[in-house]
Amino acid sequence: MQHVQCATMSMATRFEVVIPGDQTPEIRAAAEEALRAVHETEALLSPYLPTSDIWRINHHAWQTPVHVSPITLGYLKTILDLNRITAGAFDINVGRLMQAYGFREELSSRMPEAPIKPTAHRALADLLIIDENGATVAVADQDVCLDLGAIGKGFALDSAAEALRALGVSTAFIHGGSSSATGLGAPPGEPGWKVAVAGTSGSGDNIADVYLNDCSLSVSTRLGRVATHEQEQVSHVIDPRTGRPISSADIAAAVCESAAFCDAATTALLVLGEEGPPMLHEARPAASTLVVSRTEGYRRIFHTGTAFTNWGPSWRGLLAS
Repeated sequence: MQHVQCATMSMATRFEVVIPGDQTPEIRAAAEEALRAVHETEALLSPYLPTSDIWRINHHAWQTPVHVSPITLGYLKTILDLNRITAGAFDINVGRLMQAYGFREELSSRMPEAPIKPTAHRALADLLIIDENGATVAVADQDVCLDLGAIGKGFALDSAAEALRALGVSTAFIHGGSSSATGLGAPPGEPGWKVAVAGTSGSGDNIADVYLNDCSLSVSTRLGRVATHEQEQVSHVIDPRTGRPISSADIAAAVCESAAFCDAATTALLVLGEEGPPMLHEARPAASTLVVSRTEGYRRIFHTGTAFTNWGPSWRGLLAS
C-alpha cells in the first residue's frame, strides 16, 4: 500500500502522520498541516516555553489574571471536567510534585526547592479561576503549578485529526510515540488501524489488540519512567490526592473518540486501579478501558467495553470476571 508519511519532534516525542495514497502535493500538505497543529498545541501548553499560556499561568496567574487563547480556555474546561469525573485521580496541578521527585526540570522560578509533602487535597475547580468573557485564567494559590504532560499529546492528536478532516482526509493514522495514537477511517480492506497494547516484558507478548476506526488509543504504564528518591525507585505517575507515586497498578489503556480523554483516562486508571474502569464507564459508556492492577503481588486485568480483542495467551488468565 502506497502512503504519505511525515514526522516531527514535539513535546519530546516523535509524532508521525501516515495517509494512504499516492505522493501528491495535496496529501503531503495535509500531513504537514496536521503536524503544524501538533506544534501549535505545544506552543500553547508547554510549561517550558515563556511564550506559552501554561508557562504564563504558572508564573503570573497567582498574582493577576492571565489572558490566554480561547483554545487554551477550552482545554482547561475539558481538564476540569475530566478531573471531576475521575474524582480527582486526573489532575494537572502536579508540577511541583513532578519536579520534586525529579521527573521535570524546573517548571517555575517560584519553587526552586519544591519540597515533597502530602497536603490536603483541593479540587482543581477551586484552584483554577476561568473567566470566559475576559478570556483570562487565575489561580487561587501561589503553589499551583500546572503540568499537562498526562494529556498534552492527546490534545495534539485531536488537533491533528481535526486538521486532516478539515482538509478532506478521512483515512489516516497519527501517533505520538508508543503511548498515544489516533486512527481516521480504516486502511483498505481492514476494519481499522490495528494497534497492539504491549505488555511489560518486551517479548512481544501483547495484552490485546485494538482496531482504531475514527477513535484513539492511549496506553500508560507506571514502569515507563522511574526516578530514585530516598534510595527507592519511584514511578512518574503521581496520585494527586496523596502526593505520592503510585505502586498498585502496572498498565492502563483506553479507547474512545477523543485522544485527550484517553490520555487522561489512562493516568486516572493507574491511580484508581480496579475501581477505575467502572467509574469511567459510567462517565463515558462508549469508551473501552483496562487496567492491570496489582494486589498482594497478584495481577488482574479489569476492563470495560469491546475495543480490546485477541487477548494475549499469558494475559487471558488475568481477566477479572
